[in-house]
Amino acid sequence: MRQRAPRRILHSIVGTSLFAIVLAAAPPARATFSGTNGLLVFDGGSLANNIYTAKADGTGLTTVLSNGYVNWYATWSPDGSQIAFSSNMAGANNYDIWIMNANGQGLQRLTTSPARDDEPAWTPDGTKIVFVSTRSGNRDLWSINADSSGGLVQITHNSASDVDPSISPDGTKVAFASDRSRNYDIWTLPIAGGTPHQVTTNRSGEDFPDWSPDGSRIVFDSHRSDTWGVYSVLTAGGGLLKIVDAAGVNEDLPVYSPDGTQIAYRSNGGGHENIWVVPSAGGTPTRVTDTTSAFYELPDWQPVAG
Repeated sequence: MRQRAPRRILHSIVGTSLFAIVLAAAPPARATFSGTNGLLVFDGGSLANNIYTAKADGTGLTTVLSNGYVNWYATWSPDGSQIAFSSNMAGANNYDIWIMNANGQGLQRLTTSPARDDEPAWTPDGTKIVFVSTRSGNRDLWSINADSSGGLVQITHNSASDVDPSISPDGTKVAFASDRSRNYDIWTLPIAGGTPHQVTTNRSGEDFPDWSPDGSRIVFDSHRSDTWGVYSVLTAGGGLLKIVDAAGVNEDLPVYSPDGTQIAYRSNGGGHENIWVVPSAGGTPTRVTDTTSAFYELPDWQPVAG
């Protein structure tokens, strides 16, 4: 059984073919909403705890939030006007869910628990945010109203760790990673409650699911090749498709573009962690960012109304 702390950090060793995987601090959650492809939002990892946006061609890199605190797990609202994220602005070890406008203004604290709240994911109607919390004594999925009116509801009630939520395009199901099968696999569950469905059954460890905009597939990362790679399956399971899994390179944290044609992900190919994109059916990857001053990670794609 793979031991897991919430967030996986890939430390690239420049100039060699070696890569170390360190499990530390906390993973992502989001949902892909249909529309025209807008900006990518992502954070700077352990080297720079800021939130950034950029165009998919790498231009227009902008620091949206930089305040000396740890800010991560940024995810776009369905209309692309707001960003939900997790931050310890309320105290060094007190991570809560926050919301801000797309330009970094209008900060609003959504959860106020002394427990750890991470990995926000909007519902398609923009009224609720699903997130991971330790307030039940282990990592479970919860939801809360996005307008700060309360409405806190516990979604999963399992002694295993349930993490990485992603909401289906019709808003009825949540995909997530769980070690309830003794290693991390992809599962789905009706948000209103019901019987969970195990989507993947590989013993290597698989997590970070994201629904395609048409709801037909789920993309995720997998360690089945001894490095992390990006794959997708049909939502009912089966139909495995390798998107990108290069030898000696770790590629993970995938998310669909709003039009469903591309997938953004993190890779340490080239010796440092950056954001890349690849066609959603597989193909030639393109690097979006090119930095050595941060560990860019956890991308999410802004939906823009057509």
